[in-house]
Amino acid sequence: MTKEEILTQLKAGQLTVDAASKLLAEQEQTRKGSLYCKVSPKGAMSLYGLQRMPVTLYVDPMGAAVEFPPTS
Repeated sequence: MTKEEILTQLKAGQLTVDAASKLLAEQEQTRKGSLYCKVSPKGAMSLYGLQRMPVTLYVDPMGAAVEFPPTS
């Protein structure tokens, strides 16, 4: 369940505040130590979990990285 779904259910009264807090905490805990990404409205992709700070690729550099030929 996404954060938005949890908040929507809380707003609709389908979840209690305690249950929503627990679900949000579990969701945050699964992110820690795992690799995940977010895409901004402008198309930049931020990759979390590789290092302390996220690695962000913008559209032009991302295209260059995808087209980069592998070397042996």
